[in-house]
Amino acid sequence: MPNILRPDLALRVFEAGAIQFGMFHLHLHETRPDAPPSPIYCNFRASPAGPLSSDDVDALGKGVLHQRARLDGVRYEAVEGIPRAGVPRAESFAEVAAVPHYGLLHKEESGTGRISCVEAKRHKAEIWARVIPERMLLIDDVVTEAHSAIEAVQAMRSLGFSVTDVLVLVDREQGGEKALAEAGLTLHASWRLSELLRFYRERQLITEGKYQEVLAYLRVNR
Repeated sequence: MPNILRPDLALRVFEAGAIQFGMFHLHLHETRPDAPPSPIYCNFRASPAGPLSSDDVDALGKGVLHQRARLDGVRYEAVEGIPRAGVPRAESFAEVAAVPHYGLLHKEESGTGRISCVEAKRHKAEIWARVIPERMLLIDDVVTEAHSAIEAVQAMRSLGFSVTDVLVLVDREQGGEKALAEAGLTLHASWRLSELLRFYRERQLITEGKYQEVLAYLRVNR
């Protein structure tokens, strides 16, 4: 049986429908519309945007994400969620880790979907009254090519925070870790997608055919 972090939570999200199979267009298709559709989609959001309950989301932040950060020895004084999916996870993580979560990042609604610190203006005086730069840990649900994570890092660094690490639930293994490394960042993933799939296959929750189909897609689309 594959050695996977928090198998109870891996099973919990699968049973809730967070791991979906079909043909999906991802964020990467906004810049690469000719890329093949993905045969798998990970949706770790709470209802109504996703299949998880608020208790599920809370358990992921306080459980598997916090455990990964401890196992990897990640150093941080505050956390920030990458909007939008990373925010509730960061809130739960901050609670169990007893560190601040400022909620400074904002995803623009102009159609670009870019991540900025628009919301930081109203908090700027409060933040600057603290010891800056603090070491900030960025948290998200899934990393694919890491475009959103890198935008978020740039935004936080523009405020004076030190950012060296990004923590996610799932690394889709499609170039995100390499892109983050090139930006001077270390990726910490609770689960790698291939490991998660192997775990589900061993539990006979997915077929060998589906397992091989997704692996073939990942090999070609890295």
